[in-house]
Amino acid sequence: MCELKFRGRRLDNKDWVHGDLITETNGNLELKRTFIHLRISQVNFTQNALSSTLCLYEVIPETVGQFTDLLDRNGREIYEGDVVEREGQTVVVIFEDGAFWVGGTILLHANFPEKVEVIGNIHDNSELVGDGLAKPT
Repeated sequence: MCELKFRGRRLDNKDWVHGDLITETNGNLELKRTFIHLRISQVNFTQNALSSTLCLYEVIPETVGQFTDLLDRNGREIYEGDVVEREGQTVVVIFEDGAFWVGGTILLHANFPEKVEVIGNIHDNSELVGDGLAKPT
């Protein structure tokens, strides 16, 4: 089963956070806010009750990327917007037409993780994205 999670850069301090995606529109399409919702795995027992901590971080919408459910050859999670090296080429992971693509080929469990290495992302390492590379829209 695919693990559905996202990452985004926090609006307040620019740190990366990972979790569920929440988009809030307060009845006004001009006022749209994007959040990453995190469930901290701290378990507290109070009077035989189990609780956990929930955090909500507002993120910069342009930085949000979905987890591909794949790890690169070093065990690093691969997200939409990552810059990866594949067979000597530097390409960007994009999500289009219901699938994740890397260098014009669908990113699948069967044929890519052992060949792909995450070397950055389009937000932190824009210098890695050359003129001929497909950029996420």
